[in-house]
Amino acid sequence: MKRIIILFIFSLGLSIPSLAQKPLVGIGTANPQTVLDVVSTNNGILIPRQTAFQIESMQNPDESELVYSLTDNGVIITRKGFWYFRSGTWFPLTGDGSNNENIYTVNGTLTSNRQVNQDGKQLNIGPGLLYLDGVSSTTGVLTTSPTQTIDVDGKVRIQTLNKVAGVISSAQGVLMNNPDFFDVGDVKPSLATADHDGWYLLNGRNISTLPQTAQNNASNILGITTLLPNATGRYSMGTTAATGGVSGSSTATLTRANLPNVNLSYTADAEAGHSHTMTYQRIRTTTAFGGGNNIHVYWLAGTVVGGGGLYNIISSSIGHNHTYTVSSGGTATPINIQPAALNTNYFVYLGQ
Repeated sequence: MKRIIILFIFSLGLSIPSLAQKPLVGIGTANPQTVLDVVSTNNGILIPRQTAFQIESMQNPDESELVYSLTDNGVIITRKGFWYFRSGTWFPLTGDGSNNENIYTVNGTLTSNRQVNQDGKQLNIGPGLLYLDGVSSTTGVLTTSPTQTIDVDGKVRIQTLNKVAGVISSAQGVLMNNPDFFDVGDVKPSLATADHDGWYLLNGRNISTLPQTAQNNASNILGITTLLPNATGRYSMGTTAATGGVSGSSTATLTRANLPNVNLSYTADAEAGHSHTMTYQRIRTTTAFGGGNNIHVYWLAGTVVGGGGLYNIISSSIGHNHTYTVSSGGTATPINIQPAALNTNYFVYLGQ
C-alpha cells in the first residue's frame, strides 16, 4: 500500500541531515537517532483513528500496520484501542505483556485470572457440545436448550467424588450416598449378588473372611464375633428379641389344639322303646358265616364244651339315641405358609 508523506520541513522544524551521510529524520530534534525520531515535551503523536468497520474494510494492509479503533463492534475488532496487522489479520496491541495470540489459531497460557462477561449472550461451543446461556444462566452439555442449571443430554460418569454434600461415586461412576450418611448395621435388600462399597452379603459366613475394618465394626458395634446372620430364604421383620437372630418357620403343622373348640359327633334320630337281640352261637366249623348282631365262636378242632347251639341275649330299653365317632384320617402333614415374594439378597453396611 502506497503512502504519501509531505514534509513541511521549514514550518515543522525538521532536521534532515545529508541522506548520503545518514538517512535519519528528526522532529523536534536536530540529532535524530533513528529513521524517524520525534521529540516533544508537551505533545504526542496521533496514529490514524478509524471505526472497527473501517479498519476491517482496509484493502491489503501492510504487515505491522498500526491503527487505533474508535469502536468495538467489529467481527475481528471487538474492542477500542490500538490494533496492528500481522499474518493476514488484526491483533490488539495490549499493555499487559501478552503476545496477543488468537486463541482460535494459536495455543497459549493464561498469565493472570480472566473473566468473560456474556452480557446476555449465548456461548455455543461445538456447536452443541457445551452451551452457556447468558440469559437464563443455564449450562447445556450436548444440548442447546438447557432447562436446568446443568442439563446433560446423555450419560454422566463421576469417577472420583468423595464426601461432597453427602454424595460419593462408586468405582463404576455411580453416585451414591456418602458413607457418613450410612450407619454400621444398616440393612438393605438388593438385586446385587456380591459385596460392594462397604455392604456385605448376609449369607452366614464367618466375619474373619471380611476386611479388617468390616470385622472391627461387626464385632465392636454390632456385637457379631463369629458368623454373619444368614438371610438366605428369609424375610425381615421388626422384633423385640435380639437383632440378627433367626426365628420362625416357613411351614406350620395343625394339631388338635389348633382346631376350633367344637365336638365332632353324629346322633341318630330318636326311636320309641325297642329291643336289641344279640345271638351267641357256638359251632365247630372251618368256614365263617352268619351275620347280624351275632357273636360267633369257632373251633377248628377238638371237642366243643357244652355242645353247640344258639343263645340269644335280648335287651330292652326305652327310647334312646345311637352316637357314632368317626376318625378324620389325617396324617399331620405340615402346611407351607411361605407367600409369593420378590427374590432379593440382604446386605449389611459394615464400612469400607
